[in-house]
Amino acid sequence: MSKIINLIWLIIVIILELLLGLIIFYSYPVISMLFFGEGAKSFLFSNFNGILWANSPMIILLFNIYKMFNSKRLLE
Repeated sequence: MSKIINLIWLIIVIILELLLGLIIFYSYPVISMLFFGEGAKSFLFSNFNGILWANSPMIILLFNIYKMFNSKRLLE
């Protein structure tokens, strides 16, 4: 019974993390416009900002990798 509950909890967490990644991915351009401006020479239209925007959901992956390697269950 606890394995089923753990599987359900895992599915819920994965769905929530995917939604968080989607929110980060879609809100990044708006936040860039608010803080960096909209002019032709602004940071918004630089190549580096595009790279940051495309890799913004990777924050969740890095957090999960950190939690995996620092898990107490792996040490038992």
